[in-house]
Amino acid sequence: MSKTIGEIFKELRKANGMTQEQVAEVLNVSFQSVSRWENGLSYPDITLVPTIARLFDVSTDTLFDMDTTERERTRERYEQQYKEHRKNGNLAACRDEMQEALEQFPRDHHIMMNLAETLHLFEGGSAAERADYANGQYAVRIRTLCERVLEDCKKEQERLRATLLLCKHYAASGNTNEAVQLANGVADFEHCREVLFGEILTGDEKRHQLQETMLGAVDYVATTLVNMAFRKDYDMTDVLTLDERIAYVNTANELYALLMPDENYQFFHRIIGWNHRRLCELYLLKGNVDAAFEELLKAEQHATAFDTLTDHHYTATFVNTLVYDPDKYFKCWEGSERGMLLYRLEELASYFEGHNGFNEMRARLEKATENETDVNIE
Repeated sequence: MSKTIGEIFKELRKANGMTQEQVAEVLNVSFQSVSRWENGLSYPDITLVPTIARLFDVSTDTLFDMDTTERERTRERYEQQYKEHRKNGNLAACRDEMQEALEQFPRDHHIMMNLAETLHLFEGGSAAERADYANGQYAVRIRTLCERVLEDCKKEQERLRATLLLCKHYAASGNTNEAVQLANGVADFEHCREVLFGEILTGDEKRHQLQETMLGAVDYVATTLVNMAFRKDYDMTDVLTLDERIAYVNTANELYALLMPDENYQFFHRIIGWNHRRLCELYLLKGNVDAAFEELLKAEQHATAFDTLTDHHYTATFVNTLVYDPDKYFKCWEGSERGMLLYRLEELASYFEGHNGFNEMRARLEKATENETDVNIE
């Protein structure tokens, strides 16, 4: 059975997170009029129909229940293709997909944020991608998209995505006050959604939420430790000694091990493997080639474990209700983890000249990735 325009209007209003009063203000009518439309007691004036369609980013046909299903299918198709490209690390395809989607759905805030986050990744991509970032003025486009979402969007999740990205760009361009002002509008850790759900839920749902929150908190602390040891924008790399930087990265890995002592790290095989590669670099700076190679061996073990994952369930007591969903994690380069490690070995080859173990590792990785896309981020 077809829906009335009032029923469709009500669904669209709620989907956009707007109250009757907010809609009434935009349309310059009384909220009682909006209520009557939704209850089927009257209908919007025909002259308002185009304005209503623009407000909810739908066609006038949608208001008359003519093409809602097809538009939703089109959105879902774009979203699925976007996720597939992000999972495979194809940034150009992600960008092109979302630009095309935005042309069809110019007021879709979710698509806007998908595009903004993709453009942001170009800044840290290959040489060609970094050139696209600069030549295409992606920073300006990102800020424009995020500011538009914050101005128009009522959905909290999209607003949070925009806030996070915009804070980074404001800070990077020296607009610290604007970044701080935005950040002050977000809930603090004690009042965030994850913590509140941990208090509200019961039974298995509560246990799952608490485990998810703990894993997220451990990952945040571990990532921060590594960033302090390596990222220049944290202003710590010139303050910490090499031994202190090594201790920071080792502590990060130990935190993951505390939560997952059975070493079934799932997604975090990737992160821990990268951390061991960083430790290799630090030991090379200390001139300790043997210790550096031991870290590379550990990096290889984690890269192999990640690439060969089949069962995605975590099994340690502290996280055993959780499942790693590969579709939720994206990267900005094409290829496997072993392919990435092989790529990085070329950068380190001069330090291991004549080292049999290093050469054997390189041969193993070349064999394991011979049928894969070569990693190339320069």
